[in-house]
Amino acid sequence: MGTRATYALAIAIILLSVAGVRFLDPDPLVRLRLLAFDVFQRLAPRPVDPSFPVRIVDIDQASLKAYGRWPWPRDLIGRLVVRLEQLGAVVIAFDFAFPDPEPDPLVALYAALEDRPDARALLDRLPKPRSGDDAFAEAIREGSVVLGAIGRADAGPEIPPAPTAFALLGSDPSRHVPTFSTATLNTPVLNDAAAGIGSLNWFPESDQIVRKVPMVVRFGDALYPSLVAETLRLAEGADTIAIRSSTAGGEGSSVESGITSVRIGNHRIPTEESGQMWLAFSPHRTERYIPAASVLDGTVKPEDIAGRIIVIGTSAPGLFDLRATPLDAVLPGVEVHAQALEQLLQGRLMLRPDYSTGLEIAYTAVGSIALAALIYYLGAFTGALAGGVAVIIVLTVSWVGYLRFGILLDPTFPWVVLTVVYGFATVFFYFQTERERNRVRQAFSHYIAPSLVEQLAQHPEQLTLGGETRELTVLFSDVRGFTSIAEGYRDNPPELIALMNRLLTPLTNAITERSGTIDKYIGDAIMAFWNAPLDDPDHSRRACEASLEMIDRLNTLNAARRSEAAVQGGGRIAELRLGIGIATGMAIVGNMGSDLRFDYSALGDAVNLASRLENLTSYYGVTTLISDETRRRGTSDMTVLEIDTVRVKGRKHPERIWAILGGSELQVDSSLRSVMEQFSAALAAYRRQDWAGAQQQFASLSRAAAAYGLSDLTGLFAERCAYFAQTPPPSDWDGVWQAQKM
Repeated sequence: MGTRATYALAIAIILLSVAGVRFLDPDPLVRLRLLAFDVFQRLAPRPVDPSFPVRIVDIDQASLKAYGRWPWPRDLIGRLVVRLEQLGAVVIAFDFAFPDPEPDPLVALYAALEDRPDARALLDRLPKPRSGDDAFAEAIREGSVVLGAIGRADAGPEIPPAPTAFALLGSDPSRHVPTFSTATLNTPVLNDAAAGIGSLNWFPESDQIVRKVPMVVRFGDALYPSLVAETLRLAEGADTIAIRSSTAGGEGSSVESGITSVRIGNHRIPTEESGQMWLAFSPHRTERYIPAASVLDGTVKPEDIAGRIIVIGTSAPGLFDLRATPLDAVLPGVEVHAQALEQLLQGRLMLRPDYSTGLEIAYTAVGSIALAALIYYLGAFTGALAGGVAVIIVLTVSWVGYLRFGILLDPTFPWVVLTVVYGFATVFFYFQTERERNRVRQAFSHYIAPSLVEQLAQHPEQLTLGGETRELTVLFSDVRGFTSIAEGYRDNPPELIALMNRLLTPLTNAITERSGTIDKYIGDAIMAFWNAPLDDPDHSRRACEASLEMIDRLNTLNAARRSEAAVQGGGRIAELRLGIGIATGMAIVGNMGSDLRFDYSALGDAVNLASRLENLTSYYGVTTLISDETRRRGTSDMTVLEIDTVRVKGRKHPERIWAILGGSELQVDSSLRSVMEQFSAALAAYRRQDWAGAQQQFASLSRAAAAYGLSDLTGLFAERCAYFAQTPPPSDWDGVWQAQKM
């Protein structure tokens, strides 16, 4: 298959895949789309109506202080309703429900005595006490009052039909609206007195931001309007709420697409298929709020109430009625209802049409094909310009649709897909042009680090003297006793060279496979570093992993050499053993040398420390020593043991040093854990200058430590303790071992 056919097939697969993803509409795409719609609202929020046709009577902190904590007595709430009705409120809506009867001791006492013959004569002479619920019911019965109801998902009583009449146009909408198995209604005396009952339930998106409000919900088998819909119905003087549903295939189709609109009086409200209306928020204004206390004490201005819809709710933080919206991270829930009503009265409706998804996919497909063709024929730069123009067009169309028509079209999906297509196309042709360059890279990679070859191929201007300061993790490795091993080959140098190649090849591979850069070979020693020339955030961990792999590969090599010696009938071979030092810190790295020849190398404190730690491995009798910074950042899933605190030659500051004993598999070894805990306890005694106690602990640990190759270490500390017992250190000794010869 040629390049053109391969390219066209790949673009087709990408477009089919993204179309499928868009129809599935996973949460990240939804969040990105909603974020774009939120940005639109922040840039151009719904204008505030200065007349504020909807006011919030706020049970705020001042009102609670004046009239007592919530819940207030029902007769007090009834007085609030009466006062609002007297001031000319059109509709009064409560942003909460009253599900439980108010306790009233007098009413309870009267009911208890009413059945007692000996008390009848007394009760007949006394007026029957009136409950707070009765007073509240009488107040709301006289006006247009909407009480709240709360849908619940748990089991509960059967819910009676709503007092609101519904006109159903088209298919049955009950399958599409938000549904609850039951609901918390108001106490019967209040429910019967109210002019309307409205649902208070919210349905925020997955990010818990409220962007829509339902017009209709279902409690059990009964349809109920939302608080917003029922309040608007009473304000409009309408008898019914008309719900229009449609089918996906038009008239006669059996596939239902859901609710398309809700009509309340003169207001036709376009909705989502679930019957939810998109909210167009305006900025929060304190002028919307009227303290409930000012209504009760008569200080409110009558013109602030007359002719307006009143929503009673609370902004008090202690009552926990707070919501997040596209404009406000925290907003009283009652204001969401009030703003929804304002939006409907203003006629500033928003809609995401049912054709929007298909339109976005079609535009994205056409734009992607055009972009892919431009890149193929005119190059990536021209394609980038065209892609930028396409994204600007998408943003412009989406913005104008929102600003002028209230239509929500997603600009993020086309932008993401065009970016993916552009990225794929440029990468595709990049690899085509890189095919020839790879031959050169492969040739040079035999001489210098492959990562350095790659960087020099991309940036040939770096082929100059100079360097930079950056954090590195540096590794030094050396074969112990190699001088005596090499002496055994003095009569056969080719075999020594072959052994060197067999040794250095697996060790080098262990480093480069973990993104390390080989700095140099010094006989049998290797110097390598990580985080240069390319960034590697996990450079400490990769260096530690490389050290474990180097040991594994050396063990494999030793096993192979033993097998070869046995087959050839030879004697015992000298085992190859490594010492590895690793340190993390700042260093200067770059091209160093002369104008005629230079190496990519590193200099600095981390390099010096890693070299000294490698020298100390034979002194402490362990294979790998690492600095404290390396341990902190690179050994979270490894088994490490604190060894000592030393001051190495050429360095003023002491360093805590650690030995890598193995990977995470050793952490389940209870015997090793015991050895490590005993060693740490002995080391603590040593630092306390408890020479006798520490010496005894180190000596008793020797046999158990031998199973893990730590007997030389425990013996070393036992000898130190014996020495210090005879020749105590100075009084200001800080536990640091002066390793000045190392």
